[in-house]
Amino acid sequence: MPDKTLTYEFEQQFREVEGVKLVVRQPQNEPVKEAYDYQRKLSGASTVSKLRERVKEKLGHNNFELLDENLNPLHGLSKLDGVRKDQEHTLPK
Repeated sequence: MPDKTLTYEFEQQFREVEGVKLVVRQPQNEPVKEAYDYQRKLSGASTVSKLRERVKEKLGHNNFELLDENLNPLHGLSKLDGVRKDQEHTLPK
């Protein structure tokens, strides 16, 4: 049986794949439902709302925030291309 993915690991996996800041509202050492094991990022033409659905599917809840480069919640209709471009210099590689 594989090890459980912890919250901070999930946030890192998400950031590496999607290039967007995610904060899960639970203790950092608490396990999540599933790892963020997508190999490809969601299309840049997709919206933040679509990305939220993807995260919710993996977490099993919606107690999280997708944040912009100023740490403000992202609007659901924002296109991911623009969000990623704005964040490319603020997220660690």
